[in-house]
Amino acid sequence: MQFQGLAAAEAKAFAERWLPAWSGNRPELLASFYTEDAFYADPAIPGGVHGREALLAYFRRLLAHHPRWVWTQRDSIPLRDGFLNLWHASIPVGERVLEVDGVCTVQLRDGWIARNEVFFDRSALLDALRAAAAAPAPPDESPRGDPERHLGSTALDASARVLPAPARDAGRLALIVRRLPTGARETPGEVHLSVEHGVPGDAWSRRPPRKPEAQLAVMRRDVAELIANGQVLTLFGDQLFVDLDVSAANLPVGTRLRVGEALVEMTPEPHNGCRKFQQRFGADALRFVQAKETRDQNRRGVYWRVLEPGLARVGDAVEVVARP
Repeated sequence: MQFQGLAAAEAKAFAERWLPAWSGNRPELLASFYTEDAFYADPAIPGGVHGREALLAYFRRLLAHHPRWVWTQRDSIPLRDGFLNLWHASIPVGERVLEVDGVCTVQLRDGWIARNEVFFDRSALLDALRAAAAAPAPPDESPRGDPERHLGSTALDASARVLPAPARDAGRLALIVRRLPTGARETPGEVHLSVEHGVPGDAWSRRPPRKPEAQLAVMRRDVAELIANGQVLTLFGDQLFVDLDVSAANLPVGTRLRVGEALVEMTPEPHNGCRKFQQRFGADALRFVQAKETRDQNRRGVYWRVLEPGLARVGDAVEVVARP
């Protein structure tokens, strides 16, 4: 006889074991509820991930961003091989706690989740995350970061393997950072990139000698988020975060790019991790960005210099104009 779904009491019992694993940044525990060939999708990854290894890598990033959120079941509806879970989540973001309702399909095989698709309106969550990211970090936060969020080599390598392939020719500007004299960081929605100053008001202009080859420190956003493991990206000290392949193969020295209205050029200056980077993100993160076998990927980032000034807004296109 074909199994038609879990009754309310069975679904509640399963949810009472499974949903607490979403709290407390315990990705291994959460992944243990899923089959080896499980499929998972949510609004952040509508295409989903397949297999427990990829799922674990995604859960490591996701739960690191939200270690204190709490999920509970509101109700359930039987579905073939499982149930539709009507859930509620309390999600701390900055000084706020968002209360979010949604649903997810839970399809089981031999007691483990084989397919899990999550649905909810995440517009309020994205707005809250943007507001929290825009808040300047206090001066005493930048030197060290949070050691509790330092990832080990295994987690870094596993997560890096499942990152989506970045755009090669046309990406976008994801974040702009300006380092203020107080040590705080601000994230303006737009800046007028300048030949003389790079990001006007940024620390580069105040630290002699001003090295043109290191005018704009640029990092691939998803790699930065992986390393930061829930910490604010302003902690890195880079001015621009982009959704673009910044590897040496894709952006050789001399490559010219259009960032909004500005024209920039890839410089030969190496962007290496340093003592501050290790303090903020850990020794394994420093090894991750400096590893010889992947050094050409420029995981720590690259340097650009401004050739032609122009307005650059968060969300603007970042397009390769010419490669040497």
